[in-house]
Amino acid sequence: MSIAAVITELNALKHKNKRKQIAYLTLTYGKHDAVDQLVKLNFWQVMSVQLCTKQYISCRKNLKLSTNEKMLLRHRTSTRWRMTIHCLYIFDRHGKCISYIEWKRYKQLSMNRIEEFQLVNGLISSIKSFVNKLSPISTRCVFKSFCTDSYKLTYFETPTSLKFVINTDIHAKNVHNLLQTIFSEVYVPYVTKNPSSIKNNKICSELFSTKLDELVQAHECFD
Repeated sequence: MSIAAVITELNALKHKNKRKQIAYLTLTYGKHDAVDQLVKLNFWQVMSVQLCTKQYISCRKNLKLSTNEKMLLRHRTSTRWRMTIHCLYIFDRHGKCISYIEWKRYKQLSMNRIEEFQLVNGLISSIKSFVNKLSPISTRCVFKSFCTDSYKLTYFETPTSLKFVINTDIHAKNVHNLLQTIFSEVYVPYVTKNPSSIKNNKICSELFSTKLDELVQAHECFD
């Protein structure tokens, strides 16, 4: 039976014991199918939180996953489509990344950090241009976020052209407000009012990093 067929049968089932059997069968079907195919097919959306977690624990050893694969599978099974904050970029008005922080990032890009920062900044600039060119109304549009099937990118720009970009889970709430709070309650007091905190186009204030981390981890969507 193919993974897709198992998913189809699972979706149609009502009895939890039978669902457990098929869930276990699917997980042990193969390492790559369990990690790659099940994630792509949103397998875990049809299962309860407790069942997902239980099956993850019982099958983890059998799958012989790498560390990154364990993190990915745990990420998919730990809560009911958990609301997670992955990483944050802060760009100055020239497009230079002056701060990058990550919390729960499950995949690293093949490119180096400088190339990644350039890619993100270029993406933001392009999207800002597109949303205005494609606007069906005459008023100016403000780009705030875009969402894929696995993550959401949220954007906030200040009047002085500072850019805050954050990657989160697709179900994370009030993220744009979080970026505004980061600017007003962390960036302004610990960077704007302390110019010496920026050296070589990077924020190097430990107090800024500490306050930022506290604010983000206290947010409702951080898990």
